[in-house]
Amino acid sequence: MPLVNAKLEDKSLKDKLMIKLSKEDINSDFLEEEKRLDYELALIRKAGLEQYILAFENVLSMAKRNSIPMFVDSLDGEGSLVLYSLGITHRNPLLYNLGFASFLSIERLRIPWFSIICRKEGTHSIYSEMVKQFGEDKVGLIPNGVGLLLNKTGLREPVPSVIDDYTLERHFLVQPKALEQNGIIPVTLDYEQTLEYLVSLENLIKQSTPSFSLDSIPDDDSETFEMLSKGESEGIPLLNDNWIRKCLRILGPSNIDELDALMSLYHNGPTDLIPMYMDAKRGMLPENYQDLQENEQLKRTYGVIVYKEQIIDVLTQIAALSEAEALYYCRALFRGDRDTIDRYEKEFKDRMARFNKNSQYAEKLIDMISQFSSEFYKRKIGFWHTVLTYRLAFIKCHYPVEFSNVMNHM
Repeated sequence: MPLVNAKLEDKSLKDKLMIKLSKEDINSDFLEEEKRLDYELALIRKAGLEQYILAFENVLSMAKRNSIPMFVDSLDGEGSLVLYSLGITHRNPLLYNLGFASFLSIERLRIPWFSIICRKEGTHSIYSEMVKQFGEDKVGLIPNGVGLLLNKTGLREPVPSVIDDYTLERHFLVQPKALEQNGIIPVTLDYEQTLEYLVSLENLIKQSTPSFSLDSIPDDDSETFEMLSKGESEGIPLLNDNWIRKCLRILGPSNIDELDALMSLYHNGPTDLIPMYMDAKRGMLPENYQDLQENEQLKRTYGVIVYKEQIIDVLTQIAALSEAEALYYCRALFRGDRDTIDRYEKEFKDRMARFNKNSQYAEKLIDMISQFSSEFYKRKIGFWHTVLTYRLAFIKCHYPVEFSNVMNHM
């Protein structure tokens, strides 16, 4: 039966989050998390998105039950504590000061887009589960295999079982917003080659080490990070380029967060901030930038804005812009709307001055934010890419023979 009356239960959601926090050894009185969950849930309910989000959790649960490696990716979902609590995303947004407004805000109650990433063999099962969750007349299959189409608010109206190539090309590939305005939400269904590598490696390693599993790989293996810090990442798809290997040697990542920051800047942009991030991590920022490292919103990334989700939090928490003002500013950056940019930057500086922050401090933040101008709505990889890449690196480090056999023959 489709999830017509499904609801996100507050207590169940909070219990799930508390379990996740305890596993992460996070000592918290839960007040901040509870406040954030209540805020997100109120907006999600106002936008009528409970069914939509729960459907993706159920698809993910089905994949886990059937041992189908799968991730749900969202352009802005990394900023949602609800998605993290449900296991849809993989990083606690409060630890990284990732704002929820880029996912959903009171000024912008639009339906977020999701991507489902899985092995090629799992696409049929996942499509069938989507039909089960939303109803047969609410899911359409794009003919060239790009993904699924779901109806919009409340998923009340049926969609065509197959969308013709002309409509797909005109609206989905060229003008996706036009498709959404017509009541259709594209959900891309992609298979990820790295998952194919990992599953093949898991099967091969199990022949000699039956207890091995991908989920048992620790995320803090010092030998793996030592290997990466030497730039020895040949054969690992997202770390194979000579330039990123050089960056690995300079940065010397010691944990998955630092690896993710480098990968995000390298693959998503802006790449111009990579030298600053590497210097910041090594305590080599210019003296006039060091005060940014004490900023609560940027401590986790050494005073450097790495993720676009951080921008909203910086603008709202530091300069007291409203969420709507912060979003308008970011959109103006993306469009290159100089008049709007200048207006908001002046407002930013004025408000910073009221908080006794000098003009140089505001200029430094504006300079970092402006680096994201052409990159703001582009995103090629998410945190789950880093998780998969790290797992490949772990296997390369500890099972080099198996790694070479698989990577050289696929």
